[in-house]
Amino acid sequence: MEPPVKKPRLTPFQPKHLLEYGLKIEDYNEKNEVSCVRCQFCTHFGREDVDAENRKRKKTSNHKTFSIPFRPENYRKHHETQHAEIWKQYQSASIDGKQQFFDKAKQQQQNHLHQSQLLMPSIIVPLTSAIVGRVGYVCEELFMWHAPWPHLYSLHLQPYTHWEHPETKRRFHGLLAVSGLLDKLSIIRARPATNEDLLLNHTQAYIDEIKEKSRLDNGGDAGDEAQFARGGFEIACLSAGGVLSLVDAVMNKHVEMGYALVRPPGHHALRDKGMGFCIFNNIAIAANYLMQIYQIGKIAIVDYDVHHGNGTQASFEADDRVLFISVHQAGNYPLTTGWIEETGIGPGAGYTINVPLPPGSGHGAYMSTFDRVVIPALEEFGPEFILVSSGFDAEYCDPLSQMMAHSETFRMMASKLKGAAATLCEGRIVFCHEGGYSESYVPFCGAAVIQELLGLEKDSVVVDPFLFEIKDRPYQDLQPHQQDVIDKVVASSKLLKERKDQVI
Repeated sequence: MEPPVKKPRLTPFQPKHLLEYGLKIEDYNEKNEVSCVRCQFCTHFGREDVDAENRKRKKTSNHKTFSIPFRPENYRKHHETQHAEIWKQYQSASIDGKQQFFDKAKQQQQNHLHQSQLLMPSIIVPLTSAIVGRVGYVCEELFMWHAPWPHLYSLHLQPYTHWEHPETKRRFHGLLAVSGLLDKLSIIRARPATNEDLLLNHTQAYIDEIKEKSRLDNGGDAGDEAQFARGGFEIACLSAGGVLSLVDAVMNKHVEMGYALVRPPGHHALRDKGMGFCIFNNIAIAANYLMQIYQIGKIAIVDYDVHHGNGTQASFEADDRVLFISVHQAGNYPLTTGWIEETGIGPGAGYTINVPLPPGSGHGAYMSTFDRVVIPALEEFGPEFILVSSGFDAEYCDPLSQMMAHSETFRMMASKLKGAAATLCEGRIVFCHEGGYSESYVPFCGAAVIQELLGLEKDSVVVDPFLFEIKDRPYQDLQPHQQDVIDKVVASSKLLKERKDQVI
């Protein structure tokens, strides 16, 4: 009686996730019952010697096999040292080009014995048949495990569910899954931010403090309203690293743009202190990463979270390489920052723009702000990359704001930003999730943004069941007192003044 055939242990990584590194899951190793991640450059471009007579692979010092679990840094090192020229060509290829990159080598297989023919049959669909979208998407289950613990401010305060609970984000992701939108996205796996990555925006002392508190049974507090449970450091690193993974994917042309549904959020975090549910400043780390690793000279950060992005502003207020625009509710959080007069300091003077909209501002105020402030400022600045702090807490149902935006507001803002990116920086734009605390309505606002990034028509996949009621509320149009604020911003902005002078 023949022994039963062992079933391979399939990796959770699907082929489309491996496209970024030119990898393929191919060999089943009976000894350790795992699949082997093989380098397609080795397979198709001669980095292995094959003993054709004995039909066995003869490994050379130039070949390295990556077994699961595998690390992206290993691929990069291998490619850069063993496939320097072909790796450069692969990186510069378009998404379609990457999918077809190995076809020429495969054609040659019909004419002579190729190494890949000597290997065991593929147990997963070949790499080149993977379906990869042009919009990248980052979301990890571990993000949902972040647990902010509220302080017991009073003996008479009963325990309660923290506003920054995972359900809002989980329902956002769930709506993408059940609607089929997730299938149209290219899934990018998050990698943890390294200590060097964190140092791009934070002090070593602060990093060490969070790491130390994260080991405690009850976790700790990063600063002002920024509590975290045991293991919070590792999750915060994965959140920051998720944005970096998406930035890498865009810069290497594996996707054109993307959305990082990360948690905990980041735009309130200062260099040496956490604030407002934020531990590490994900988007500030990403901006510094772009400037240091990719030598990007000019970056724009647009923050439409309802709360002022004080941490991001503090990181770049003296830097003329970064344009920071924050559109938020006046006097919400933090109480002392985000006013029109804050326009940057030193070399960065004029490159910070704050639009503190009055409470009760709706669709009309946001559209006017984007048409008169955000898009003109981007056009005048001319960024090479656009980062977006995407918070959905300005929507009508949010418990931590008093604004009236709806899903169409967020779709239109995404449309305008996407259009600006296409015109100004080859379409390179990454949305980084921040706040939004209505578990019933945030998913529809988020889905509207994703549909817009995918180039789908409004309501073609997900229809907002609340929109008809919210958009018809009184005062959704631009109100005079809201226009006054926007007028003052335009008058005080260095970039917008320069633009006006050029027009005249």
